Amino acid sequence: MLKNCGIVITSIFDNGWLERMYEELKESGELEATTIYYIVDHKTPKTIGGKILDLKDKGMKLVSPSIEEQYAIESKHGIGNLILKNSDHRRNLGYLLAWNDEVDFVISMDDDNFPKTKNFVQEHRVRLGMQKSLNVISAEKGTYNNCELLKPGTHIHPRGYPFANKINNKYSFTERRNLKVGVNAGMWTISPDVDAISWLIAPEIFENIDSVKDITLSEDTFCPVNSQNTSLLREYIPAYYFVRMGYDIGGGLNFDRLGDIYSGYFLQKVCKTLGESVSFGMPLVTHERNAHNYLNDANSEWGCLRTIDEFVSWLSEVELSGNTVTEVYRALSDALDEFAIMTNFKYMRRSTEGFYHSMAYEMRAWLRVIS
Repeated sequence: MLKNCGIVITSIFDNGWLERMYEELKESGELEATTIYYIVDHKTPKTIGGKILDLKDKGMKLVSPSIEEQYAIESKHGIGNLILKNSDHRRNLGYLLAWNDEVDFVISMDDDNFPKTKNFVQEHRVRLGMQKSLNVISAEKGTYNNCELLKPGTHIHPRGYPFANKINNKYSFTERRNLKVGVNAGMWTISPDVDAISWLIAPEIFENIDSVKDITLSEDTFCPVNSQNTSLLREYIPAYYFVRMGYDIGGGLNFDRLGDIYSGYFLQKVCKTLGESVSFGMPLVTHERNAHNYLNDANSEWGCLRTIDEFVSWLSEVELSGNTVTEVYRALSDALDEFAIMTNFKYMRRSTEGFYHSMAYEMRAWLRVIS
């Protein structure tokens, strides 16, 4: 039975997240069973340090290494050049610490996610592991739009969704029994996690939503999984490396802002390859979105989005070998190198190939650290 939970978060704001999470854990009786891995960065306000000490005194289990302590961890594991500074990429240190502490499951959150569903940790806990009955969805085009859980027929799609699959996609549902769920992606109210182009052209806000349906993806159906309100069994932490972003392809264009999306696609591929399932739905968080310049965000996302259709198509079809999470993830990284070589990318082919090669290399470096 799952008991101990690790919540991993990075933040450069003092926005009340710690206090609100403390109240939720206290009210739900989860303080003893939950450890917060709060990864600070150079820009994190100094006021956070005092709040961490106060909350520890109140019984909150908090692991929050200072910048100097983080560097010592990197040095110990030989990863000084792997983890970016001043970046959400540092959440990988949280995953590593949770792995070493042998928590039963991890919940990944962003600092603008606040639990809306009561008994938040328990609602994730009960959706992981063996399930007696699940509502399984299969998509005709191989990808599901989880924003449909917020509003059936909505025009919006989650960040990292293939463009070619956004229209004329049909779904079918079946009831399946005795499936093991390795990953559960809870939904977000208020501000949906969609790409910046959608925020610029046709934004949509989802308020007054207290619950959504739970669905499970079939073996041949994928959906973007982000770092907001996503839980996974401990055994899958090695397959949830938060992919490095910022790869420079020239002309002021980077591959950026989809690190968690690539991580989520890889995670569900490994999960499915091992015969386990990925679910979406409850519990809910409010996504009280930090301030954004959507034009800048759109420019940053565009490098990744120009190849997302080819990437998802390849991912859904590639066959991987291995009997463990680490074996399958290693096979996936090797296959990604092949994808980079064999794909005739339409834009900036050589730079794009380099981006995917770099990703594959770092996935293997992560495995050397955590396995």
